[in-house]
Amino acid sequence: MATKRLLLVTVTGTLVLAALWWRQQSPRDDVTAAPVTTTTTTHERAAANEPSNGPTEFPGRTSPTITPQDGDDLLARPEVVAYLTRESERQQLQDWFAQPNEAEAQAIWTLIEELESQRRVLGAEALHLKLAWLEIDSETADEYNQRAEALMASYRARAEAAREQNDPRTTPGYTSYREQQAAIVTEVMAMTQFPAGHTRQSYLRERLLQARITAYGEEQP
Repeated sequence: MATKRLLLVTVTGTLVLAALWWRQQSPRDDVTAAPVTTTTTTHERAAANEPSNGPTEFPGRTSPTITPQDGDDLLARPEVVAYLTRESERQQLQDWFAQPNEAEAQAIWTLIEELESQRRVLGAEALHLKLAWLEIDSETADEYNQRAEALMASYRARAEAAREQNDPRTTPGYTSYREQQAAIVTEVMAMTQFPAGHTRQSYLRERLLQARITAYGEEQP
């Protein structure tokens, strides 16, 4: 039974990590190679007909030289550092779920939470990784079930809090604005003449904007 649980966890962790790796890759545009037109110069034609005792040099042409410092500068670029960090973290997670060990368990949990807090994985992805981690870290099925239920309850509570926070009905001024909005729409739709430079729609937009500013205390986007 323990072997089946470990195999299930390993497969689950691998699938989640594969999805994480796929999301982190930047989209690439297809590039169609342009046809190359070769122009042969007089010097080149002459060189082709004469035996060569060494490399042919052409005026104004130099070969690029890449130094070790150039390589260091490339590796120090923020986008390169970010890419290497993502790859390293992905590999760290994949290695641990493939061969779990107690010494690194807490570091893996911390890494998952950091990825979630930085919005580099979705909440659902982080939850699946944490559930897989709990499955490995728990000694019995009962212990896992208790810890998993507590974890999922915390996610449900966070989701509910976020929903309430983003509910416009809880925003101060919402009720006042909705009442003004209905009155303004009725008034403007009954009008037959409008201030200079306004159509019915533009005048309605202006009146509703002013109502929002009054109700919320500041201009809304």
